Amino acid sequence: MSRWPAAALVAATILTLSSIPASALPGKVLFRHMDKVVHLVEYLVLGALLFRSVRHEFSGNPRLAAIIAVCAGAAFAALDEWHQGFIGRTASGWDLLADVAGLLCGTVCIIIASRGRSRHGG
Repeated sequence: MSRWPAAALVAATILTLSSIPASALPGKVLFRHMDKVVHLVEYLVLGALLFRSVRHEFSGNPRLAAIIAVCAGAAFAALDEWHQGFIGRTASGWDLLADVAGLLCGTVCIIIASRGRSRHGG
């Protein structure tokens, strides 16, 4: 069974949300740098799903799968930041850093969860 549709759906959702012009975004901010937390969470989910999808394709080499998933996710994040510059939003290196941190966290979470399952016979 393919695991790519879930990753594609999350990527499409991220792209859709980042296409909303700055003028249409809600002005309410609960705490400083809340947007970085949003970036981190979005890309944590994407990173986990990308890693699961790539690992399924490269089942013999989880390290290679992790590298491919994070690099592909980072390329998507960079293109998304670049895209935002065309719709009246700011392309931010700090947002990109939060995206990559999320990708790494999502990948690590799946690796840790997989190791836990394999130790307990799952």
